[in-house]
Parts: sequence; structure tokens; C-alpha cells
Amino acid sequence: MVNFSSSPDLPATSSSTMTGAQDVSIEILTEIFHFALEPENPLSLSPFDTRRHISAVCSFWRDVLNSTPSLWQSITFAPTSPQHGEESRALAHAWLQRSRNSLALDFCSRLPPQLPTRVEDLLFGGGAIRIVEEIIRPFAWRIVSLTCILSGCKDDIRAFLTLPPSTFPNLESVNIVFLNDVQNPRSEFTFEERRAFSVFVDAPRLMSARLHLLNGIDPLDLRLPWGQMKLLDFGNIPMADDVFMSIMQMSARSLRDGTFNVVLEPRFHLPLAATFPQISMPNVIRFRLILGRHLADPDLFRLLEFRATKYLQIEKVGGFRGIDLETITPLIRPMSSSLEYVTLLDLEDGTNTIAHSHVYYPEMATIFRAVPGLIYLHLPRGILLDGPLVEDIASGRVLPRLEALDVAVSGLENGYRVIKMADGRNHEALRPAFQASSPSQIFDVAIPRITPIVRLQLQVPLAERNALEELLANFVSSGHLANTVVELVV
Repeated sequence: MVNFSSSPDLPATSSSTMTGAQDVSIEILTEIFHFALEPENPLSLSPFDTRRHISAVCSFWRDVLNSTPSLWQSITFAPTSPQHGEESRALAHAWLQRSRNSLALDFCSRLPPQLPTRVEDLLFGGGAIRIVEEIIRPFAWRIVSLTCILSGCKDDIRAFLTLPPSTFPNLESVNIVFLNDVQNPRSEFTFEERRAFSVFVDAPRLMSARLHLLNGIDPLDLRLPWGQMKLLDFGNIPMADDVFMSIMQMSARSLRDGTFNVVLEPRFHLPLAATFPQISMPNVIRFRLILGRHLADPDLFRLLEFRATKYLQIEKVGGFRGIDLETITPLIRPMSSSLEYVTLLDLEDGTNTIAHSHVYYPEMATIFRAVPGLIYLHLPRGILLDGPLVEDIASGRVLPRLEALDVAVSGLENGYRVIKMADGRNHEALRPAFQASSPSQIFDVAIPRITPIVRLQLQVPLAERNALEELLANFVSSGHLANTVVELVV
């Protein structure tokens, strides 16, 4: 076992210098250690450094740390140099033995913005350790959560995907990056090899999968237990529309949270409507959809029916146009009674930057009227909030429950209209709702009670920022927007 306190820069403090260290009960000390090891704890730089620091305080603290399995059930292994391969291997096994029961393993799968030239620089052991054969497989029956990068180095991808069925009887969630190599990310597998992928077969507790298939694997080849999956994230790499629809069909009853990147290219064979039936997704609460530049087959948006979705985010390469908004409306309409948060985003495709031309699309009115319970709305820079919609939002005729709005403005005039709209709506929200005073009035159109906008974020052109800041200051100094937080961002 590795004695972390033997590090020359962190010598263990003798017990005699730790007056009162043993006056704290083991139970209280264990709770303190648990808090210090929480990933969200701002006092902890990393689980590795925190355990190392604790073990260096004194022998009593080190003994409590090393003899408490619950303090070793969540383990993070950061990338290390291959020169320290043996030390890393011994460290891993020492930590894993201390956990004894369930394990949450994290091999730091968060890719840096700029990839190194060697995939080994992303790995625990620097490529000197076969993490599947030496770490994951021997402890597989105890693993409940697995986060890692699998590469072609040491053939870890193949070794993992071909693990036999029932390897992970207690596995509940995975977050895995598949990357053959930095220079050559794709993995080459024959048809027979793909049929042999069995790692997720008979994984009875697996419900959450975030899979970053940078090596070109077809998601369907992974043979996930689709019918029990509650969370699926395939947002990194585009998949074909028929693959996406197959996943939707197989996970329809269980899925709660989904992220998908879908390419809808022109189909020269059967359209989706001829291949797939109407698919009801009754339990999806969160849904994020990333779309390519072309929405060639609109059937996808008509075949899926979401009725419980509360959070929806749709991103589109090249930005939204009016025809795109019209195309996605059938997807949104069934969510009318549940949808509360909508985010639309423009994406660049890596070759062309988006020209933020700020266009008012009347098609937005149809979407807004379909989701009366919306609380939060984010529109991309390419979609301008203008025209009759501004008055309709101010009066509450559309989006009567809206509380937070994040939109782009094209300039001073448009910014004035949006700010004035928020102010007018907030005054309107103070007025009592219409109530029928006689039976003959119950068929009259009643103005619903509307909520004020409490947060307004405006994406503004740099050249207009000072003028808009002055305009906003005048509004506020005159007693307007008193209960609204307004932020201008460039």
C-alpha cells in the first residue's frame, strides 16, 4: 500500500504536536472528512489532494481515514505520467481495497478545450496501465458509477466493449469518452466485432449513460438496456435520424432526461414516417436536441410526442430560420401543459460563423401560443423579438406566466421596445384578473392574471451598449422596473 504521508513536501505531523486531535470522536471526524471530500466543497481542490493532506496531519487522522471504507467509495484518478506507472498502479489498488463495498470511479473524463498531442496525456498512468484489465474489471462487481476515457492505448476500448455480460451487476451510471487516438480518433471494428460488444448486456441497474463516441461507434452497437435507461446523453457526436428514432422507440417508457445530436440529411430511401410509428415519450422531463444545418425530413418532429417535458433546449447549426421554427413546432405543441423552460441556441458549424442578422420571425407567435405555462425563455441572437409579439407579451395575451427573458436586441430602438414591454407587463401584472360579475359574462374573453418579468437579459450590439445603458438608467431612475433585474451583455 502507498503511504501518502511519506511525501517529502507533506510530512506527517507527530501526535504530540496535535494537541486535542484525538479529543474529537471518530464519528465526528469521519463526518468532517466526508464534507472535505465532497466534490462541490470549495475547500477541496481535488479528492486526491484532500486525502493526501488529511493523511499528512497526524497518524490518528491517517488511521481514521484509511480504516473508514465510506471515505473511499468515491475515488478520482487524475492523469499521471507513465514514469510513475508502478506507483499509480499501487496507489489505485490501495485505494480500491480500502473502499471494500460500492465504488464510484472517476478517471477524469473531462476533456480539456485543447487536446494534447498524445492521448496518453489524458490517462491515469499515462498509458502505462491497462485500466480496464488492471483496475476496472477486477473490481467491476462493486462499481456503481464509472467515469473514464477509454482509448486505443493498450486496446482499452476493445477490452471494455467485449467484457462479458453481467460484468457490472451493480453499475448505475456511466460517463465515458471513447477516443482511439488524438490524431486518429476513430476505432476500426469489423461487423463481427461490433456484434460482440457485450459490456452493457445484463446490467440490471444501469439507468444513466453519458457516452461521448468520438471514435465513431454506432450507439446501437453498444446494446445498452434501452428499456430501463432514465438518462441518455449522446450530445457530442451527431447520429443519423433513424438511429435516434430507434433509441427513442426502445427507451420510450423509461427515459426522463435526454440529450441527442441528430443529423437530418435528405433521405433517398423510406422516410421516417414509413419506418417508425408515432412514439409517445410520457416521462421525459428534460430534453436537449442538437440539430444539423439541414432539417430535411420534418417527420421526426411529428412522430415524437412529449407530454411531461418541463425543460427543452434546441440548438441548431447555422442558426434558426422561419422554416426551421415552423418545422419544430409539432414537437413543442404536445408539451403545452408541461413546458416551463425553453432555450433556443444558434451554433456555428466550424467552417462558417453565424451572421447575426436579427430577423423577426412571425412563426415564433405560433410557438409562444402553444406553451402558455412558459416561465423562462432564451432566444438566440438570430431571432428578433419585435412586431405584434412585443405587445402580446406585454399584455399577457401570450406567455402569461413568463418570469425570465433572455433575448437579443438589434439596436437602441428595439432595445427600448423590449424594455418598455417588460415595464408595461409588470404594471399589467398588478391589475386584478377579470372576474365575471354575472352568468352572462362567463363566455366573455377573460384576461388571465399574468406574472411580472423579474429577470431580463438583453444581448446587445457593442456599438449600442452605452446608449442602451443610459436608456435603462433613465427607466430605473424614473421608478420603472423596480422589481426587475436587467442585465446587458455584449
